[in-house]
Amino acid sequence: MPGRRSAGTWSRTRRRALARWEGRHLVYTTGIGDPAKRWSWVHVDDLADAYVRILDNPAAVEGETFVIADDQRLTALDMQRTAIRAAGHTGEIALESTEAGCMLQLAADQDELVTSAKAHRLLDWTPRHISFTDAPTRHYRAWKAAQPFSAR
Repeated sequence: MPGRRSAGTWSRTRRRALARWEGRHLVYTTGIGDPAKRWSWVHVDDLADAYVRILDNPAAVEGETFVIADDQRLTALDMQRTAIRAAGHTGEIALESTEAGCMLQLAADQDELVTSAKAHRLLDWTPRHISFTDAPTRHYRAWKAAQPFSAR
């Protein structure tokens, strides 16, 4: 997701395998775990703002650990479908499951939701950027513009 980081991690290979064209239909690999799982997200600029606030307030944060995320609570599948649509795909999206039973699937087969209540309280931090799903085309264009010319 452009400018966004999730509680989950995505390797370059996974991103490439996430969605692929087969003929004229998009086959979407649902990934590891339950596609209905929900993750916490944060815009990279909001994360940077939280870091600056932490560095600017050493007395307030001494001994503290912060978890930074916005309040968005979409499923992984909804977020990924939104990204596919923002990339311009208008046709049907077929779902294809990955191999069941691996340890990574067991670990990823759960919600990964966090709260930034402590950052709100101690740092007066709140996310300022709209969620990816509120402006997916804008986020996609920003991501596309940031890619090396050969990847466009």
